Amino acid sequence: MTKYKYRGDEAERNDPREFWGFTSYGITILDEYSYLRYVPVLRALQEHLYLTEKIERHQNAPRPDLPENVSDALRIPEIDDETEAIIDDVLAARDRDGSRLFDAPPIEPDEAVETEDGADRPLDELF
Repeated sequence: MTKYKYRGDEAERNDPREFWGFTSYGITILDEYSYLRYVPVLRALQEHLYLTEKIERHQNAPRPDLPENVSDALRIPEIDDETEAIIDDVLAARDRDGSRLFDAPPIEPDEAVETEDGADRPLDELF
């Protein structure tokens, strides 16, 4: 990681001018361990988060240019219209039949079983 500084004139008075970002070497490491495959998922999560006004202002602030290989690695490829239509149809069908976005059914905890202290518990049991 390194600190990138925005030096342009487009920033407002309260906009940030320093940003942390990946270096070319950092992208190489992420690629080596196959972490870049999660970029689309992380971007989708980011797009659906609740953001305060301050966070939105910082997110939309002008930013410095990243090295080309860094920005290329973090870019999400465009999908064609046919693929997008297929995805939309699948999501719409799930909405119509009332199924969950995830295919696994929720786990119903067994009230008679006590979980030992420090033991792993199914995620659904925690909610």
